[in-house]
Amino acid sequence: MAVLLDPLTALGFYIWPAHLVQSILRQRRVSRARAVVLPLYRRGLEMANRHGLVAGEVPREIYGRAWWAISTLSRPCVTADGFRKPSIRVIVAATGSNNHMVDASTQARLERLLDRTEIVDLVRFERLCRDQRDFAGMVGCYVPNAPVRTSWFDGPVEDFAKASRRKMASGSSQAKHWIMPARLEIKDGRALVESPAVIFDRMTFDGVEFDMFQYCRFASRVVKNDGGWKLGSFEGIYQRDRLETVDPRQQLPVDWDLIKTLRPSYKFMGYTQIKRGYTPNPELLGDDRPDLVQAFYKREQHWLKTGE
Repeated sequence: MAVLLDPLTALGFYIWPAHLVQSILRQRRVSRARAVVLPLYRRGLEMANRHGLVAGEVPREIYGRAWWAISTLSRPCVTADGFRKPSIRVIVAATGSNNHMVDASTQARLERLLDRTEIVDLVRFERLCRDQRDFAGMVGCYVPNAPVRTSWFDGPVEDFAKASRRKMASGSSQAKHWIMPARLEIKDGRALVESPAVIFDRMTFDGVEFDMFQYCRFASRVVKNDGGWKLGSFEGIYQRDRLETVDPRQQLPVDWDLIKTLRPSYKFMGYTQIKRGYTPNPELLGDDRPDLVQAFYKREQHWLKTGE
């Protein structure tokens, strides 16, 4: 009996819960597929089995207003035993009385959806690896020698991993990150991603325990190679920060005269770095220096358009 795989079967490999994927895999074996979801997968499989469908359009008299289309890299061999030649590239669900095949616009939107999912996952995973000291995982998110610039480091990602390891091992900082990818632009095999973020750390100066919060955005170039999407750079754009004692009865252990000399967008973070022996870069990107931020955006847009 021939089988028509539905969209959810393929999409499950990317973003659907494991129990749903396992349920589908118990019925049919799929090695590679990409898809958009239409929540009718059980009926789709039953219908395909019942009517011996392999690929192409499902007649309206069988399935009302829903049609299913399969786009392949090469013609697959579909049997009751599963895919002998699992060559499906994209499985698409389309609805509507006049929507017999997937047009180029829909196909482009599907590809963008998949690229967006992979890039957003990559951006979040990179920060998780850093926070959890999985430095091999963090470096694996980047292309080799990708530049990384933070408030305390400027150099290739491999050296950033080593410096982060030493910094965390010393106990001087256990900073964590919340990151929320929001802006994404994709052109050919290049992309720009920008993510609002919060850096938070707990420290003790002069016997007073306090928390530091930095509100910023992280910006990265992303490139597509044989291994998928990889980060090509990492840069912070700083907005504002604050300190807060753990015990609200205590006063902040800070030198206010020194803080007045630091950039408003990262003055408290800069102060904590000075106290720990670092020299903060006074020319970092920040909302208090729109000239630097606009020049940065201009360079990034030029790279996205030209690759240079």
